[in-house]
Amino acid sequence: MKRYEIVFLACMVLTGLSLRMYFFSGTVCMDDLRQAFHGHFLFDSPDTKFADLLPHTEYRNIKVAYGRVGVNLPAWVVTHVFGVHEWSLALVTLIPSLAGIVFIALLLRMLGGPVAGMLAAAIYACLPVDIYNATVLLQDSMYAGLFALFLLLLVTGEQGDGRKKLVLLFTAGFVLGYMQYVKESAAIVLLFVGLWSGWKSLAARRIQWCYATIALGYLITQILFGLLFWRVQEDALWYWRFMYELLQFKATVRYTLADICGIYFVKLFYRQWQFGYTVIVLPIAIVPAFLHRNLKCKLLLITVVLAQLYVLYLPSKSTPNIRYLLQISVPFILFIALGLTWILERFPSTWRNILTPLIVAGVVAATALPLDGRLQRYTHAMGEGHRRVYHCLMDHADPDDKVYVDSIAPIRTQRTLYQFNGFKRVLGGFEPLQNACEAESGWVVLSTADACFRFGAPPIIPDNWFELYRYEYPNSAKPPRWTALFMILPERAESDCLPISPVDGGLSPRSLLIPDASRYTFTPLTFRRSLDSHRWASTGTPVALERTEAGLHCLVGGNPNPTAKQIGGVNFSVPTIEAFRFTVSFEHPENIIAVYVVGRTAKGKTVTSWTWQKRYARVPRVQPTTYTLLPGRRTGRFVPSGQSTGSAVREIGLWLRVKPATQAGLILSRAAVTTAPAPSPDISNFSFQPVPLADSEGSWQSHWSQSSKSVDVQLVKKALHCRIETHAKASRGQYGGVKIAVPAFDVLRFTASFENPEDIIALYVYGYDSKQREVVQWQYPFTDVQRPRTTPTTFALVAGQDSGLFETLGPTNPGAVSTVHIFARLRPGATAGFTLHNLEVAPIQPP
Repeated sequence: MKRYEIVFLACMVLTGLSLRMYFFSGTVCMDDLRQAFHGHFLFDSPDTKFADLLPHTEYRNIKVAYGRVGVNLPAWVVTHVFGVHEWSLALVTLIPSLAGIVFIALLLRMLGGPVAGMLAAAIYACLPVDIYNATVLLQDSMYAGLFALFLLLLVTGEQGDGRKKLVLLFTAGFVLGYMQYVKESAAIVLLFVGLWSGWKSLAARRIQWCYATIALGYLITQILFGLLFWRVQEDALWYWRFMYELLQFKATVRYTLADICGIYFVKLFYRQWQFGYTVIVLPIAIVPAFLHRNLKCKLLLITVVLAQLYVLYLPSKSTPNIRYLLQISVPFILFIALGLTWILERFPSTWRNILTPLIVAGVVAATALPLDGRLQRYTHAMGEGHRRVYHCLMDHADPDDKVYVDSIAPIRTQRTLYQFNGFKRVLGGFEPLQNACEAESGWVVLSTADACFRFGAPPIIPDNWFELYRYEYPNSAKPPRWTALFMILPERAESDCLPISPVDGGLSPRSLLIPDASRYTFTPLTFRRSLDSHRWASTGTPVALERTEAGLHCLVGGNPNPTAKQIGGVNFSVPTIEAFRFTVSFEHPENIIAVYVVGRTAKGKTVTSWTWQKRYARVPRVQPTTYTLLPGRRTGRFVPSGQSTGSAVREIGLWLRVKPATQAGLILSRAAVTTAPAPSPDISNFSFQPVPLADSEGSWQSHWSQSSKSVDVQLVKKALHCRIETHAKASRGQYGGVKIAVPAFDVLRFTASFENPEDIIALYVYGYDSKQREVVQWQYPFTDVQRPRTTPTTFALVAGQDSGLFETLGPTNPGAVSTVHIFARLRPGATAGFTLHNLEVAPIQPP
């Protein structure tokens, strides 16, 4: 090989290594779990193998243990040299995958020249189907690499002579024998190699004894593996008995028309571009590949095609898998490289020098462009979910804690956790999932990949299972697929749990039992006189509210329309939220689809929310239960969604979504919030002067009073009393208040008391100039948390600032103020009012 070829080949090997590391698959929770287990315990006794597993585990399947011993033997080596790790197990397939780049480059260089060798190396290095599977402990990538080595030895032996030829052909036979223990279907290749050697003998009109060395190498492999089977199974012919049983099974399988036509294979071939966009070139390259001048190349290609035909005839009882395509990856690359090389040779040398680097670069790009991590098998996401759950479990569990997993075959979760732990006992050991419902402590690992989800009804998740972590598989079907970790809490434990997850800093799980809510001071929410003020419902959803001894009773649903989406519940007005605590029980929880806690702005925009989604027969509790929710944080079953801010929340709702044409209810016993402290303005440096309230007798009533049914303002004992009555039905807000003449000021201070404050929505203070233009505005929303008292309360408003419970609105120019309007907005059909006891201003101070 020339220097530039060596440099190019080295770059392709490094490129292949980089891509395989970037798209590292590792454990995918499929047959690789069996391979790893049987590889690690290949020479151990059954008592050692199954000591830490359930007695009826599928690990006793010795067909996987020894039928693929070509994979399990190197797995035994790496796990005992480097330990049981995902990366050590990945070496078993990664090394043959990278070696295959070199083997196929050398093979194609011999058959088609340097350009064909470079093309083959580039395609193999960037082949998506090999990249996705090169770090998974399965036989397919290893088979492809060994197949490339076998062909290289066969062709090199064909072109050699003397002792060198015999050694190469013997080695080819030895590799072919080893391939059979990687994938039993490699025996078909032996059949066609025998036919080829027979044809060569006929063509030469004498027996070509050199090809007998292939059979000798194959025989030596069988003897060595026979000794292995005698060691582990005490039966040197065990493998051939297994092959006989396998052939009997194959004979009972009927092929469909789709099998015979290879339709499944074609679907896999083009599915998600597993061979890259280079697959488009394949039909163009096949014919030129057979037109190549090298006669031996033609015969080799025919042999390869015939030897791989079995891939087209997949038994109808098995499910085609994308990784099966690796068995024809070597013929695929042969066709592409030789076909493109034959086409290049048709051009003059000048054009060939220009087109060669362009075609090589184009082939690399066309092969690598479809690479996408999302196209890695769904099983890769399954392995990632189990991997994260395992680390979360080991970070939070005590050494003697029991782990409850699905005990129905094939027990993927149990296998995976056992492998991640280095094939050692996981914490206090595994227990069947059905025992978890009676347990007082321990951990439950559930996955939608477990048999209990696929072969029967999913398990009911009790209320004392706290969901610590959940990994949902990306791009999964509906319903979503996931792997989750639950901590079993004693039934007596408080369900008022602070959030905890590995992302949140890894708090001790024991803090779940006694939540630390000491830093929160909760203010109770109050029920208004009119329950209609608390009602919230989506279009067409009946919602009934009533007061009971147990609390506020809300009944949602009852729309007979079976397609109607029914959501309804109760709302409360709040100033802000740092934490929300409530005690609630549910009626007819079997009819509840989801429970929502929603925080919205004054304009109805949702800025924080939590959702308790009913999944897999999980239902809310019928008995009263207390929950504490924090914006943006997860607590128990309540998962945060949307934005995560509580400072903008002015309304919080507890809603139910019920099944169509059904009813469900809730009884809210208590509700309380922790709010952000209101700002207190510093007015110590101001001097106040009183404003006489009696100076403008007869003109106290504000123009904001016109929309209400009646507004009566009277001067009683030097205090202004405003009483407001509103219409029962109104299309717009109804207000009432007083108007007082004042000088320009920096600070406005007044004392007021309120009548029936539960019927007041908000109190407003507006300043107007001489032309009746609004120049300063404040608003005090009367929430269900901080209602004003009926006793006199003093408020101080600083121009341009939020002052206490008052929020500043609109323009700010107190220097132009001539009158102040203090008015209230009431609910429809209410009667309420306020009394202004005194009013003071701090005049504008000169600069």
